[in-house]
Amino acid sequence: MPAGQYCPAESRYAKCIVLIPSTSLYARLSDDKLYQYMPNAVRTDLTAEEFISNAEHLECCTVHTAGGGTNIPIDELIARSNELIATVRRYLDTVQTLTDTARHILEGGITQLQNAIAQSDAALISQYMSELKRNYDVLSALYPPPNRPAEPTDEPTFPNG
Repeated sequence: MPAGQYCPAESRYAKCIVLIPSTSLYARLSDDKLYQYMPNAVRTDLTAEEFISNAEHLECCTVHTAGGGTNIPIDELIARSNELIATVRRYLDTVQTLTDTARHILEGGITQLQNAIAQSDAALISQYMSELKRNYDVLSALYPPPNRPAEPTDEPTFPNG
């Protein structure tokens, strides 16, 4: 299973990954079936180039297997998910150069994560949080947010001297 941001470092390893876009016939499979036949599958609508542009997410994890198990309490998962959703929304509000497809990927990820939160399904929350984080990391590297304006200082300024 692809490693997420909460996977322990000692359980991570590099592995080839198969990208499964939402338009693929394989995307119709349940997670259990998909990971049974392709344990290195990653559901994403990013292109291969966009996906590999951030090599950090090309690791897998031996702890979080195809069953989607997680030992993080549900309330902490929900809190972390809400933080991630807020971060991605701020990013969407500030980045004007994002393509429509990229924007749709992030907005769809937010919707999936919110639905998983509403169901209080820890495995789905963990899965969708990892997918949203991975897509956000890739896209924010490709389309960085604009530089913030300089912070105002408390020092007075005097015209011409």
